[in-house]
Amino acid sequence: MHYLILLLPIFAFGFNPKPLENYTHEVGFNNKALIILKGEREIFSKFYEGNKSTKHLLWSMSKSISSLLFGIAEDKGLISKEAKIDSIFTTHHKYSLKELLYMSSGIEWAEVYDKSPFNSDVVRMLYIERKKSIKDYSLSLDLKKEKDFSYSSGDTNIFMAALNKKLKDEDKAIFPWKWLFDPMGIDAIFERDGQGVFIGSSYVYMSSVDLLKIGKLILNDGRYKSKQLISNSYLKFATKINPFSQRKCDHQMSYGAQFWLNQKCEGQKPLKDVPEDAIALLGYEGQSLFVIPSLDLIVLRLAKDKKKLSLNSYIASVIEGLK
Repeated sequence: MHYLILLLPIFAFGFNPKPLENYTHEVGFNNKALIILKGEREIFSKFYEGNKSTKHLLWSMSKSISSLLFGIAEDKGLISKEAKIDSIFTTHHKYSLKELLYMSSGIEWAEVYDKSPFNSDVVRMLYIERKKSIKDYSLSLDLKKEKDFSYSSGDTNIFMAALNKKLKDEDKAIFPWKWLFDPMGIDAIFERDGQGVFIGSSYVYMSSVDLLKIGKLILNDGRYKSKQLISNSYLKFATKINPFSQRKCDHQMSYGAQFWLNQKCEGQKPLKDVPEDAIALLGYEGQSLFVIPSLDLIVLRLAKDKKKLSLNSYIASVIEGLK
């Protein structure tokens, strides 16, 4: 009897890494770190480059961090997602901050990197306009006739500029740390443009150990340890598929408010072998943080991939290892 009792924890929390490692070791998949938490327990971790304290550029995972910061600001009554952009800036654009959060402003925006960098708004924004004002560049672009879901780093940086304008001067340079990073013990770097606005689309640097804290915050409905840092109501909004994404799928998942989701888009679940409640932060070159509440699971992968990873096959291989 005692022998069986000793074995139970092994079976309960055991993880077979072979399906995961076999999949990610295919040609072109360049892992930097793989970490899996089941509940509060780390059931797998492997560092291929650096260690748990090494900071990584998150690229578009930064967008989800920016959404959390917007949510905290709204909780504090500093800003409203219902506000129209032309009530904050002098512009011919007419969309709401909610539509920016939804990536559905209607801005004519080219979000491409490798295939056509000279025709890319995101490349121009990040490497030229950041020295001036990213917001001014994004607001100078034309609008499409109809709004739909269209992935745009410009949308993120406009709502971050709107948030910046609503803050007291003494908080403009420190609010990510004051509201989110310091209360969670996160040691982060967050770059700003020439006007002092945080480049919320792309330029957060964070370690794997601190990214897992963000996963726990989401898994625990906005609570970190004993403190409610962001309201459950905002997180529900941010992690519910938005009406524009319901009509039009893009990339490999559906979309909420700066978070990727597995909720049904165009009538079907995007990742067919993954639970529908999966929430993800995704970034360039294969960065990802998945939170799956129904499995009490957090899966972090930091990478520098040369080809596109199938998110369905990747997370399915993690789930297979749990069986």
